[in-house]
Amino acid sequence: VYKELEKKTIYTILSKPIRRYEFLIGKYLGMLGILVMELVVLGLIWGLVLWMQGGQFTGEHIKALVLISFEASLVTAVGVMFSSQSTPALTGLFTLGVFVVGRIVYVLEEMLQGTKGLFVDNPIARLFGQGVTAIFPDLSVFNVSQQLLLEVTISWAYLGQAALYASCYGIIVIAIGILAFERRDFV
Repeated sequence: VYKELEKKTIYTILSKPIRRYEFLIGKYLGMLGILVMELVVLGLIWGLVLWMQGGQFTGEHIKALVLISFEASLVTAVGVMFSSQSTPALTGLFTLGVFVVGRIVYVLEEMLQGTKGLFVDNPIARLFGQGVTAIFPDLSVFNVSQQLLLEVTISWAYLGQAALYASCYGIIVIAIGILAFERRDFV
């Protein structure tokens, strides 16, 4: 989005019969399409490497790739939300921050449930931890590498719940980005 603002192509795009939310959703879907294609290529390479090592590329591997695509869609939505309001450097930094925190949310949840430690002894830290776990997405939902290594079956119900989680969170994040982009003045 910043590139269109910097090069002033946003004026040409939005002067057409296209609404701002359509522009932002188009950006999201375009980036998501590229990511899905990259994941397909990486999946093919992964299958080839497994085959060369004497392993098999099973349905569980495909389910893992689908879960990775859900995670990518969620992180992409976060990136689009931030790009609707900030520079590319800040967008990248904020999106990376959400990704890193999202990967450790489960650790914070475990620490909040503990009987001793920072979140038990300090009520302000506890409140902060609860805020972080409430706001940031739990990206560990999409990480099934342990299940693949231990050959544990990934259920279709789990896949459906992860899809619902990613969709709901992504819709909320994109809606926040759209609201911010609608209010933005380009002058």
